[in-house]
Amino acid sequence: MIVAPFRSLCHDIRSDLATAFAGEDIVLDEVSDSFLLDVDIDEIFAQKSVLVVTPEKMLYMLRRAPELAEQIGLVIYDEGHQFEGFARGPTYELLLSSLRMSLAPKAQVVLISAVIGNAGQIAGWLIHDENAIVSGDGLLPTPKSIAFASWQHERGWLQYVSPDDPETTEFFVPRIIQSLPLALKDRERKQRVFPDRGGTSESGEIGLYLGLHLVENGSVAVFCGTKETVVGLCERVAEIFDRDVDLKEPLEVSDGDEIEKLVRLTRRNLGEHNDTKAARHGVLAHHGNTPHGLRLSIEYAMKVGHAKFVICTSTLAQGVNFPIRYLIVTATQQGKEKIKVRDFHNLMGRAGRAGMHTEGSVIFSAPSIYDERKLREQRWRWRAAKDLLDPEKSEPSRSSILDLFASYEQAYPAIVLQPSVGWLDLAFADRNAIEKIVTEVVHDYPLVIPADFRKFVMGRARAVQSIAAYLAAYVDFESDQASERIEELARNTLAYYLADEETREKLVEVFRTTAAAVEASGDADFRGLIRKSPLPPADVLELKEWTTNNIAVLLAAAEAGELLEVVFEQARKYVGAKSITSLSDPDVLLPTLKRWIDGGSFYELRDPLVEADVRFGRYKATAEHMVALCENGFGFELAMVVASIADLVEPIDDELFKQIVRVQRQIKNGLSDPAALAFFEAGFADRVVAQVLGEKFNGVVDRAGVRRVCRNQTEDIRDLLDEFPSYFRTVIDELGAG
Repeated sequence: MIVAPFRSLCHDIRSDLATAFAGEDIVLDEVSDSFLLDVDIDEIFAQKSVLVVTPEKMLYMLRRAPELAEQIGLVIYDEGHQFEGFARGPTYELLLSSLRMSLAPKAQVVLISAVIGNAGQIAGWLIHDENAIVSGDGLLPTPKSIAFASWQHERGWLQYVSPDDPETTEFFVPRIIQSLPLALKDRERKQRVFPDRGGTSESGEIGLYLGLHLVENGSVAVFCGTKETVVGLCERVAEIFDRDVDLKEPLEVSDGDEIEKLVRLTRRNLGEHNDTKAARHGVLAHHGNTPHGLRLSIEYAMKVGHAKFVICTSTLAQGVNFPIRYLIVTATQQGKEKIKVRDFHNLMGRAGRAGMHTEGSVIFSAPSIYDERKLREQRWRWRAAKDLLDPEKSEPSRSSILDLFASYEQAYPAIVLQPSVGWLDLAFADRNAIEKIVTEVVHDYPLVIPADFRKFVMGRARAVQSIAAYLAAYVDFESDQASERIEELARNTLAYYLADEETREKLVEVFRTTAAAVEASGDADFRGLIRKSPLPPADVLELKEWTTNNIAVLLAAAEAGELLEVVFEQARKYVGAKSITSLSDPDVLLPTLKRWIDGGSFYELRDPLVEADVRFGRYKATAEHMVALCENGFGFELAMVVASIADLVEPIDDELFKQIVRVQRQIKNGLSDPAALAFFEAGFADRVVAQVLGEKFNGVVDRAGVRRVCRNQTEDIRDLLDEFPSYFRTVIDELGAG
């Protein structure tokens, strides 16, 4: 089992392993991240198997098929420092806690991280040996140079410094930065230049300028702190080349045919978007709201050298193995948050990738960092940059479960609140219960900002509810030893291992309180539902009652072809994705969902919302909003709730269960045609590509059928995909060899 935290990384690992195991009698499978048990456990046991999964799917599989743990001979946790943050941290920690208890004694455990700051502590907890570490401290597979942009005169330069001591200068490259004139349009009179000096966009402008200068020497990544900055720079790329800037296009050093295919796929997903316009010049965009299949295609194009220039966010640091010669850093923030030292070193690891380049360069493009380093009020930027470069300042991996006991701290108006342990009785807290807590606290402490405190409470509720599912999975509440088992499970966590004695007592108390709530909630059957479901226990309880009372309604809806409408109306109540809750008119959700399932492109889904002036918060709908709404709001959160409804229906009516599973797959993938769904789920993970394949090979209904097409009709499918990026040809090869 290989556990990797991101879908794109799972794809990358699967691709590399397919090459490594080619011709061997080994089954290699990248398990979907859908909350359905969509793999044949008996088939896995019967063969030599390698499975690549996300942590959430792995935990789901273990709770549906606990016998799986006993059969694992090797488990590898890639990017294994993902313990923090209430969104995913508790799930990851409790997955490792579960396997720590249930793996066979001879099973091997490997945790990989290039940036973990307290490897000894993690090893001591996970494998009971703080010295079982293979450390790469001080090893540089490829040398890296560090430079800062400086622009104090008419022309700017790059100042290179010692990677070990940025205060020590090494050499500089003079007169490399200058403002170039841009052609005027129509009645314009004021001269326009690139890069535009001064202002909030200066760092991005210079970063883009340097990248365009350097790309002929090797591949370039321009790192930005937000998705909006990436899109803005893509717009700037199109503008400067439209205005005849005196710079070579990255297209000139790229594979023109492959870039044209990427442009075509971008346009068919996003329309005439800024990403599409920039791609025509050989500049690609890579961020959290880049459509999934397009991201995979871009990563492959960069990896094999077809493309040379990417503008990206921290998605670049998520372990995807593509080579960068020059990493240009335009921001040391990710949105409102400072980037962590360990995350920055993960990002730096993309530059001069071992086995791909002999050296790499990291360039900070904001002149204010270096030029203002001696000014008292501005030197904080220089100090922050030096801290980022110092691996000794890498943050230790903490347990997010330990953050249950952290204070609520508000900067302005300044206030600090320390919640008591009893306040953490949140196992069955629903939205109304959380809102009641927020209202009471704001009443007692009027300076508290409700939105900030609500986020504080919801994070802790999520962690406690993860603990509740963990307890439901591993405690026999009918046993005389239940109390001892609860304490044992608390002691089994990383949180307990890292905590001081006082906090350990608090942690055990939270486990006891949560266990009491789980025991009081219902019988063993209901605890089984809590164990299996990825949803909070309160939501499972409500959905169980709704499902039981509405079986007749669901059956009638299935008969009338209206199952989607009935399931959606209930499931939407449990979806908290900002892309859904921020819509100014919720009535557009169902029509948009139907167009998504019908295979509509993101720009086609966006147009009706723009015409109706439907907004996401205060913003007009953009392609990025639509990707977030469809791939995350519908494809992950809504699909997760629908999967839970299917679980609840399964013991009542098997045929209805199958129909709800079909609806869930359609919601998750944004496709309704069975053949297109089969191709998408088998690995052709772009909706445009999957629909083209489904139309041609319309007799395919499952992954086995897709494999047969790839194996027996190789030339036909390769010819059909010739207009698409070459990534999809690698999928043909992998599936055909399987």
